[in-house]
Amino acid sequence: MNTGGTSGMTPRHNEITASLWVQYAWGAHEGPNPAAWRSAAAWDAARQAAASAGEARLAEVRRAAPALEETVRALHERFGAKRRVSEQREKRGAVPPSTWPGWYEPRDVIAIALGASEPVWMNNMWWHDRHRYPLAAVASAAELARLKIPDWPRTDVVRRMLDSCERWRKERPDDPPARFAQIWENLPVPGRGEVPAICYPSCVDLGIYLMGATRFLTILGGEPALADAFLELCFDLSVSYTEYLLSLRPEPFAGLCGFGGDATFFLSPPLYERYSAAWDARLFEHVRPRHALPADAPCNLHSCGASAHLYGSWARHPCRANITAVQTRLIPGTVGRLRDALPNTELELTLHPPEFDLTTAEPDAVRAVLRQSAAEAGCRDVHFAFIATVQRPEGLARLARNAETVLEEIAGLRLPPRRRRARAGRV
Repeated sequence: MNTGGTSGMTPRHNEITASLWVQYAWGAHEGPNPAAWRSAAAWDAARQAAASAGEARLAEVRRAAPALEETVRALHERFGAKRRVSEQREKRGAVPPSTWPGWYEPRDVIAIALGASEPVWMNNMWWHDRHRYPLAAVASAAELARLKIPDWPRTDVVRRMLDSCERWRKERPDDPPARFAQIWENLPVPGRGEVPAICYPSCVDLGIYLMGATRFLTILGGEPALADAFLELCFDLSVSYTEYLLSLRPEPFAGLCGFGGDATFFLSPPLYERYSAAWDARLFEHVRPRHALPADAPCNLHSCGASAHLYGSWARHPCRANITAVQTRLIPGTVGRLRDALPNTELELTLHPPEFDLTTAEPDAVRAVLRQSAAEAGCRDVHFAFIATVQRPEGLARLARNAETVLEEIAGLRLPPRRRRARAGRV
């Protein structure tokens, strides 16, 4: 279903971009659970109540650091991805998204369908019971072979999803159709723009959700027969559920998101190459002909944590030529090796503790990490994603100062090389 196309992509020039996500550790407010709404009016009221609580805390933030909100907004509008996503949607003629509250993520649904308990809604996200993973007790490949892939529309969790969507449609008949499959609107393609990409749950993420981290990593490291059988099951689960969601409402896409996973960084290079990278290649070879994607279709690679030990494996990834974006932790001093491993890839680098803390760093340290990392990345195709948690209002002034430093530094790094060198000599 290669109807996403690439002809409408916005060209990217000297792309050094940044974003800042601020979390406030005090005065937390809980938003409504999307899977538990009872009426559209009640949902609207709950969202309004959460928004009001958020505004009350923002008022406190504005009093303590008047410039912070505007600095973050300027950073995102000038150098973030949100504006580009809006432009991409407009070029593709995309309809506005549905206001339906939504449902669990695919990996949640798969786990629930196999016996996991319902996730608990807490801190505005779902949390699974760590004492009840549905396949944690499986001891042999033979046991896995007896498991059947769920008949998705007949599972209780999917039927409730469809019922939730239908009830919303009846209450809001003019609302745009709901989206079921996970589509990432802006998979970067350096030198060309962004494309929508279909997201398949990865084997690493499903392993954590179905077995728990300890059991899953143990079988990868020491029970190869069981590991092979389990990853075969994960492949069938991921593909079958994603294809089912696409059958509910076809979605245009031109790329693939599903390489790696949140917990990929836990794997050693040999385990990563044997299991995760091989799974990625199999997924690509499945999706490409099924959805008429070209051989050079762009793909996304993900590994949340510190992953410098995997850079060499990424350089040998069987689909390296297709990997146009990677999200991983910025480890100061290693970006050059990452660029060598993925020379034609957008490096989307997260900065947060313990490697870097924007709430406590000095401005000179902010400048240094940005300049060094941008230089090691070749001053191109790199995004710096800061995640900052402010523990108390007293910490806002320092964060505001550092956010302004980020904004100024990103603007300077985007200058033409001669002006950039002159600026560096003056600072």
